[in-house]
Amino acid sequence: MRYLLMFVVMMLMQSSFNVCDAKKKQNVVVDTLQMLSNKGDSCVEAFDYFHASLYYKQAYDFKQSVAVTRKLANAYRKMGRNKDCAALLETVPSDSLTYTDFRSLYFAYHNLDNKLKFLFYGNRATAVNPYDNEIVVSMATYYNDSNSPQMAADICKQYLTGDSTNMLVLRQYGYACYLTGKYKEAFDIYKKLEGNGFDNYESTFVMGISLEMIEQYDSAYNYMLRAATHKNFKDYISLHHLGTLCLQLGMNDEASCYLTLAINSLIPDSTLLATLHKEKAEAYFNKQNYAEAAREFEQSAKLSPDNAITYYNIAQMYAAIGDRKKEKANYTLFLQKADTLEELAEKLNIPAEEFVKSVERYNELCAKGVDEDYGKSAHRMTPVDTAPFYGIRTCAWHLTTLNGCRINTDMQVIREDGTPIEGLWATGDCTGGFFANNYPNLFTGLACGRTMTFGRRAAKIVVNGKA
Repeated sequence: MRYLLMFVVMMLMQSSFNVCDAKKKQNVVVDTLQMLSNKGDSCVEAFDYFHASLYYKQAYDFKQSVAVTRKLANAYRKMGRNKDCAALLETVPSDSLTYTDFRSLYFAYHNLDNKLKFLFYGNRATAVNPYDNEIVVSMATYYNDSNSPQMAADICKQYLTGDSTNMLVLRQYGYACYLTGKYKEAFDIYKKLEGNGFDNYESTFVMGISLEMIEQYDSAYNYMLRAATHKNFKDYISLHHLGTLCLQLGMNDEASCYLTLAINSLIPDSTLLATLHKEKAEAYFNKQNYAEAAREFEQSAKLSPDNAITYYNIAQMYAAIGDRKKEKANYTLFLQKADTLEELAEKLNIPAEEFVKSVERYNELCAKGVDEDYGKSAHRMTPVDTAPFYGIRTCAWHLTTLNGCRINTDMQVIREDGTPIEGLWATGDCTGGFFANNYPNLFTGLACGRTMTFGRRAAKIVVNGKA
């Protein structure tokens, strides 16, 4: 009996130890979670969402809970990790989602451009709180931009019944009125916005159009002039309306001026278009579609007729096709031949007198053996004095600069006395001295290669203190 009693006592003691041990472990878990959560909270207070996310993630991995899930999701949203934010909150049971969760899911899915999801959570959020101006403005902006201005007007109107002082909501409502043809109401709203500092292109343009539509042309002209000024008179639509308003007011000289500016604003950049056609031609060339490549090079030549290389490219395409006639014609455009300098100037369509003077000056410098004008190397100077003469019409373009910051072998920028400037390193084309007095254009990849090599060396020195 005595032994049985001792056994029972020992079992009770063991059970007590187990309970205590479990409680200790539970306390450790709670303490660890609280510590990590507190550290994350401190980082959030300092707007350091990166380190906050690290602490919250440790807590989440240690023991998942709805509270930690929300905190981690919020940190991810602040960091732009919208996918991670949404994925975490979607694990929370729908009947446990709070209003803050709706907001986080709305903005996460909005940034992910998931229309169905962000509208779903936006509607749930505004159903709970129709005075959340951030969501109201965001949704109204979406509706206005998506050609659903009546939807924008409805959501804004609901808000404005309780708060008519919010300028951001009022702006979206005013724009919705403008898009739905309520021009008098749109003007009144934007006039109120203007009084609160919204003096910009949108405000002046909407007020100008609204007044034009209700045939108040004098006032419309003044607002449209301000709108065009905001765009430095380079905006087609405001210039066009300004011109038509001038016609309505009998201001024909002004109308002609503004409509000319509108026309000029629509004229494309020929240099940029020429480059685009040339790049398109290269794509066809890479596919060995020489006919289409020739066509695109020809379009480029029309837009940039002074680029002689383009004619050479065209000739090469026709050579590949086997069209000898067009090949020769384009080589002729690329290269002209003449018995006199005056004839060559005429074929190249450049001023003959200035051209002859330039060649004579160059020949004079060749005889001296020194290029006093441009510093050309003596061994590259060959006189142009024997017919027949050949020439191409082209223009200069910028390749690179040959001077920049002086650096030492550790890539540190140095002063005039050779001492390094602490904390300042440089590599690539912004540094000087590498090419010295000549540019070795026959070494492919030299500039890129040295930039990468010097950049790697500089990075190792910055990180490790040595290369």
